[in-house]
Order: sequence, then C-alpha cells, then structure tokens
Amino acid sequence: MTDASRQDEAIGFIRRQTPLRPAIALILGSGLGDFADELSEPVTIPASSIPHYPASTVEGHIGQLVFGRIAEGTSRSLPILVFRGRVHYYESESLRSILFPIELARLLGARYLLSTNAAGGINRNFSPGDLMLIRDFIDLSFLRYQNRNTSAKTDADLPVHDQLADRFYFSRNVFDSRMQDIIRQCATQNGIKLQEGTYCWLRGPTYETPAEIEMLGRIGSDAVGMST
Repeated sequence: MTDASRQDEAIGFIRRQTPLRPAIALILGSGLGDFADELSEPVTIPASSIPHYPASTVEGHIGQLVFGRIAEGTSRSLPILVFRGRVHYYESESLRSILFPIELARLLGARYLLSTNAAGGINRNFSPGDLMLIRDFIDLSFLRYQNRNTSAKTDADLPVHDQLADRFYFSRNVFDSRMQDIIRQCATQNGIKLQEGTYCWLRGPTYETPAEIEMLGRIGSDAVGMST
C-alpha cells in the first residue's frame, strides 16, 4: 500500500466524523494538552481509531485529534485541528510515522502548522517555564531524508535527481517569518515574556549528559529536545 492510499483511507475516515476544514493545525507538546478543552464545538477523534495512524506510547500524550473553533462568536473565529499528543521518532523509528499527522492536516485544508513541545533549556539566560520562539534549528538526529519511493532501498535504486535532492536538502527559511511576527506581537500585547533561539533536535529517548549539554551550548543551541 502506498503512502497516498494510506492517507486517503485516513482522510476518508476523518471526514465521516466531521465536516470541519481546519485553517490551522496545532501540535500540543507535553503539559499543554488541556488547551484542547478550550475549543468550542469540539469533535474528538481517538488517533487509534484512524486507519494507519501511528500510535503514541508516551505518558501524557493522549493521542487524540480534536476539531473545533477558537474565538467562537467573534470576527476572528477560526476552525482548528489540535493534535493532543504526538508521535516521537524514537517510538516508531520512522520519519514517515511522524510526518503522517502533518500530511493529514495539510490534506484536510490546514495552511499553517504550529508545533509546541517541552524542551530542555541550555541558554543560561533562560529560566524554567520560559517560552521560546524557534528562529533556527540544529538537526543532530543524523537521519537522512526517507524517500517516498518505498521500493527504493538504497540511493542506487533512485533516479539521479532524487539522490541529489536527498543529499542536498535546502533548509533555509524553514519557519514562516510572518507567523513569527504575529507570535511576537501576541506575546507583547499579552505581557508574555518570549525568548527566541535555536532548537537542537536529537533522536532520544535518553536525556543528554552534562558534557553533551555543554557541547550543544557551544555550537549554538539554546534549547534541546526530541520532539519538534
């Protein structure tokens, strides 16, 4: 079965549960799951009921897709899809698994993705509980892009242009500058202290040693995690 057919089955199931087409998708990290309770007209779909949806096995990640609206009754009412819990790479050892929910959000109509997590602070100017807007990232997962052609077992099995695309993936301007400005404005308007910095992604699930944290700080990491 191809990725597209798996996605089609999942989308078909979801659309039988709700007609809502979300404008925004939001991934809730550890400790933030209660935000889903703030939605109006919520429709909750257990992730385990969706065909081909990867299972979350981490405590605190319930595994639900919650469709609803925020700011209901105002001119800014927005349809939103909230992922209550996420799948981490170390749970499945598959990039396809962690990208599957994001692909579903796109196919359901979401134009923007906001991803949150609980991360370890490295920057000594940060305090526990600070919010950090990610400006850039360091990928120390050492994972190469997994091509969608599931029949290709090695680079030699791929067309030349796909081999080069895999090796020289362009990672500049990953984050939407307009969305970042909106987040900054919201933080200022609501008196929220907002840090900014570089996030470092490691595979997990083990935490870093003190020596590794020191190294990550020296190469420019402000926070580290195994999620976003």
